[in-house]
Amino acid sequence: MLDSLPDDPGGVMAKIEFHTAGSLDFSPVSQVVDYDVDEDVQSNDIMLRIFSPGDDGDLQLFEVKLAPDTDVEAHAHQQDEIMYVTSGELRFGNRVCPAGSVIVIPGMTLYGFVAGPEGGSFLNFRAQGDLTYISKDDFLAQRAASADG
Repeated sequence: MLDSLPDDPGGVMAKIEFHTAGSLDFSPVSQVVDYDVDEDVQSNDIMLRIFSPGDDGDLQLFEVKLAPDTDVEAHAHQQDEIMYVTSGELRFGNRVCPAGSVIVIPGMTLYGFVAGPEGGSFLNFRAQGDLTYISKDDFLAQRAASADG
């Protein structure tokens, strides 16, 4: 086993983490995040499984599983994100994104989507941990304050 690269002055490489889908359970979104989940969303409509939490600026990867026709209201996050649809479909307005689709969303971009009639699931990658959720109203208020400012 290789513990270090020949010119690595530190002598030890970073730890590699391995996770299998069966090693982590899904949890309702309301048990994972520290903000109020929309009351229209039932506790099991949005389920999360966090593979890499992204603590202290590390990479973040989690999987989201949505019940059929779940409406994820318009919102934003602070960090850029990449979504990879793994099953079902996600609908962004008139655009249908089936399994295999990739959606790249810059940070502080307002967006929302609806799961397809069979539901949908996706992997979400961010370059660093970010479970922020900025509602449409808060986003628009922040934008107005910046314009006035």
